[in-house]
Amino acid sequence: MNNIEDITIIEDTANNGDINQISSAGDLNGDSYSDLVAGAETFNSSTGRAYIYTGSAISVKPIILNVKDVPNDQGGYLNLKFAKSSLDVPSNETGGVNYQIERSVPPNANGYQWISVGTVLGTYNNYYTAEIHTPK
Repeated sequence: MNNIEDITIIEDTANNGDINQISSAGDLNGDSYSDLVAGAETFNSSTGRAYIYTGSAISVKPIILNVKDVPNDQGGYLNLKFAKSSLDVPSNETGGVNYQIERSVPPNANGYQWISVGTVLGTYNNYYTAEIHTPK
């Protein structure tokens, strides 16, 4: 255990009812991750409001979602789609990532070699796509 927060909950409007209750909500959206419900009982002159925060498992490593051949390109291109890394942060925060895309060339006496085929700037999107050249 450390003294660094694991989650920060931000309300959608300032000074419009503080969140004063947080509870596990089980798996509301059926994705196998626990979700949270946060209550702001003083929102809108004590009418109240509930906020739902869905859980997820964002990996430190980006996750390849699909690789598809570009049809009729006659040049060896493919489309790559991947999910963001947990290190991908909003541009106003310190850190961030650029995604370096590499491919291996056939092994030789020194084993596998990797060459860069593209870079994607991390802009805090959930998903990224890139068109990659794959020479013959």
